[in-house]
Amino acid sequence: MSEINGFVNLQDSSESRIPGSSLEAKDWRKLFAASLDQALQFFPPKILDEKIVVSPPTKIFEEGEDLWRHAVVALFIGQVPNFSLFQRLVNIMWGSYGEVEIRAAGPNLFVIQLPNAATGDQILV
Repeated sequence: MSEINGFVNLQDSSESRIPGSSLEAKDWRKLFAASLDQALQFFPPKILDEKIVVSPPTKIFEEGEDLWRHAVVALFIGQVPNFSLFQRLVNIMWGSYGEVEIRAAGPNLFVIQLPNAATGDQILV
């Protein structure tokens, strides 16, 4: 385990102790089927007014907002379509508005990244 700018780097170990704390840092990549080359930052909790509070930097929220601003999440209940067939269908229907990127996020979950807000307005009407 190493610490960079106050953040615990979990890239080297699957479970580490946070220095000076009884809390254990877990490798959260395992929950999301993420590859091992992806890093997650740990923000240690603080106690404010007898409540446990985690306060990541504002930059983290802004980056997340930018990443998800034009995303649509597709959840399939029942039989899940073939990924390449689903990708072709989405591009036929929505590709004329701009580049559409699709990522599998789980066995029945897809994230569709739209190029802009106008595309979302057109397809979600």
